[in-house]
Amino acid sequence: MQKAIIKALWLIIIVCTSCKSLVVHKKTLHTGETMPVAIGVIGVQENTIKRSYFKNVTLPVYEQPIRINASLIDFTSKSYKKYYQAVKNKEKIVRFVDTLKKKPQYIKLEIIDNVSILTALEGKENKKTIEYLKSQPDSRMVTTIVMSLPPEDLQKIITAETIFLKNTNYKQYSLSLQGKDEKKQQLSFSRGTIFGYELSSFCWGENNRNRITIFDFVSENERCSKGTYKKAEKAVKKINYLKL
Repeated sequence: MQKAIIKALWLIIIVCTSCKSLVVHKKTLHTGETMPVAIGVIGVQENTIKRSYFKNVTLPVYEQPIRINASLIDFTSKSYKKYYQAVKNKEKIVRFVDTLKKKPQYIKLEIIDNVSILTALEGKENKKTIEYLKSQPDSRMVTTIVMSLPPEDLQKIITAETIFLKNTNYKQYSLSLQGKDEKKQQLSFSRGTIFGYELSSFCWGENNRNRITIFDFVSENERCSKGTYKKAEKAVKKINYLKL
């Protein structure tokens, strides 16, 4: 009887998890009631049986642009359902007909410049962010998003030679697109609808100045490399123990 109950509970958890996620290119992305405002933000993921949402906490300052990779993906019935749930203005919704051969598309954006992210977080302009991360081990960074955009914006992104994440105004990000002619265009995240995201955890360790710092970030379900830890407090305890 007890085994049957445990099995039933696991089945409920699996079903609930699948309802709150979206698989894109073999990656399982979060979906939920509240989405990140952009890629590169830091916040906390909240999951219950009934609800799933992302709480935006802080937008780090990126004084240098962060390189982004983009890819176009055709909507499927599953991805369109997640998109439809996330859209606030149903009057401007992308139309999808499963029987039509030509499908509307959305964009996947991924951070590919980890070094610049780590360098930015160690800057004095992000001192408060680092203090927050040390005290809040459940915090995560949004490192991948999928979003719908107007067709003309999708075309601009795909034809761009390089794509960067930039600070435009105080606590606001945009995409900076540079073409072959070296002309730059800015694209606001507010022009689209984010409907899925991947989170990454921070890995803490001791640097050559004997300071606890972020060494890397990994997908939230992956382990940190040897000698680094997802909790800054654990890194401190481990290092102090080794010094005894």
